[in-house]
Amino acid sequence: MIQRSMVFLLFGVIFCLIACIHYSKYTPDPEKDIELWVANFSYQRSFSYRYTMKTATVRAQGQGECVIDRGEHIHGTWEQAGQVLPFEYFGIRDREYSKQDDQWVSALRGEQSDILTQVERLLQFDEFEYQGADRVYTYRFKANIPFLAPGRWKEMIGVMEMSKRTFLPIRIWAGLPDSSVSWTIELFDYNKKKSIDAPRMPWHSFHIQGEHANLDRSIKDRLHAAEIEHRLEPYADGFLLHVPEYYTLEDIEVFLADHTITGYRLTREKEQAIMIGYLRNDKNIPIFCAETLFTHMDIKNMSIKIDPAYRPLLFITLKQKKHFPSEIAVAVDGVIQQLGVLDSDEKISTLQVYTTMHYCELQLLQAAVLYTLPELEVKTFSGESP
Repeated sequence: MIQRSMVFLLFGVIFCLIACIHYSKYTPDPEKDIELWVANFSYQRSFSYRYTMKTATVRAQGQGECVIDRGEHIHGTWEQAGQVLPFEYFGIRDREYSKQDDQWVSALRGEQSDILTQVERLLQFDEFEYQGADRVYTYRFKANIPFLAPGRWKEMIGVMEMSKRTFLPIRIWAGLPDSSVSWTIELFDYNKKKSIDAPRMPWHSFHIQGEHANLDRSIKDRLHAAEIEHRLEPYADGFLLHVPEYYTLEDIEVFLADHTITGYRLTREKEQAIMIGYLRNDKNIPIFCAETLFTHMDIKNMSIKIDPAYRPLLFITLKQKKHFPSEIAVAVDGVIQQLGVLDSDEKISTLQVYTTMHYCELQLLQAAVLYTLPELEVKTFSGESP
């Protein structure tokens, strides 16, 4: 499965209907909103970074790019005992590619190719002390980087600077108060379209069978929309799908599975309900759904946008304008996610859906809704392709 499990497809959709594209003005409160801003970091599409590290024996500097939940490419230098050594890593999912004797070597991924995890670990603390604002919002916090100074890790402190425009971290410093050891990262270019293209590597093959007039075209469209590197070729009574080695059979089944989005009119009367669901599967919160308002089959187009507070959202266009009641619920894959309130009395054809899904998961959901597939049989292929 993808690094952040596809279980996020089943949780946390906040639904909002609009008659046209518009965003309410966001007024930030740097003391109250910091937890939301920190949590929002992991929901971005990508970022670039530069970092430096200083310990008692090692100095390092590097720069790289990260596509969240997909991978990173980083290069730089290590300096130790007077020697300066260059390094370069590709970290994709659970695999790491590094150069050894002019050859690219594949191994299990380590933290040297996973700057994202290091940043997220620093941001796990729930107490950020607001220091004020000049060009940026500044916070102090208790840092957690034990490897910098193993015997003094309890003394570590951190300083984080948040952008006033994106409300995302743009600089994080962590180390000892005297700066004798430290780790600093600058983050920029959020949500640019990037790809992490690893060096030459083994590919895995899967045999796919299904009933569909243009199955090859449909599979290619789905995987292209989800930004999954692949090759497809006819084989026997189906097709061979070739993908990089870091994708498993379970991943392919997730990529090719269909997902649904359904809107319902709410009722407070159990007797009027055509379906009784539970908000995020919480049995203590029953939801009475009285009428189906739309399904994924009514969706003409769906795109992923970033709002002024830098929150990713799904922008959905329906095939026809519809009148909606004042209270509705939305379900993803049959599970009620959240309640919503209509803010227009007019017929509408556009919807905004805020979620707790990571950007990569939004891409998979978008691809599944726009490019539906029949039920497929997928098996690992161990033979030789023609």
